[in-house]
Amino acid sequence: MTKPTDTRDIDEDQDDKMGEIKRPRGRPQNRSDADTRHLILQTATQVLLENGYTATRMETVARQAGVAKRTIYRFWTTKSELLAAIVAERSEKLAERVDDFLHTIHPESLDKLGLKHALEHILSEFAHLVLSDQTVAFYRLVTAEALNFPEVARAFYREGPARSSAMVARFLEQQQKRGLIRLDDPAMAASMLLSMVTADPFRSATLGLISVPEDREIEERVTLAAALFLEGCSTGSTGKE
Repeated sequence: MTKPTDTRDIDEDQDDKMGEIKRPRGRPQNRSDADTRHLILQTATQVLLENGYTATRMETVARQAGVAKRTIYRFWTTKSELLAAIVAERSEKLAERVDDFLHTIHPESLDKLGLKHALEHILSEFAHLVLSDQTVAFYRLVTAEALNFPEVARAFYREGPARSSAMVARFLEQQQKRGLIRLDDPAMAASMLLSMVTADPFRSATLGLISVPEDREIEERVTLAAALFLEGCSTGSTGKE
């Protein structure tokens, strides 16, 4: 059996005229590329979750977003690229929130805050992104299509889990250089730490056994995971003056 491929020919009808969209008369919308890109990603998220990856057509996304199909192809040439961009946008928001937090504190301020509190903040941002209905729905979608469209699974993993883990690994490596923790492999430690917080509830939610945890439960998991992690790798300094 020939494996399906993610191409425009399969994704769209052959006689489609590049998805020209009928718009109301009047002055055309003056929208920046960034705003247009965000609008398309928001619309594509809804369409993908409603219809699934295989049944989603670029024409449908364009129509619901109110743009020409060629506008979508100006940013992304395949559905797998579009899905990767959706996941990347979510990861970028996480990275921005963490970066904003880290930029508000200098190394000496981090000492006052305490390494545990800083780590809890980062883990909380990550956990609330992962343990959400939308992330669970996307994971189900990607898993269902992974064998036929492995590029979709690769894109999801690259822009989601791998990117988040690398961000946490960089933070741990920085704290190791400052002498606050001892680690042989910050990348492996980051992966294990994130799994402590999210793996079990995420797996259960994906299987439909439970709903995604409420905020209180997420924060309890974050607090416990940070404490256990630091107990195992702390050098004795708590990061406080």
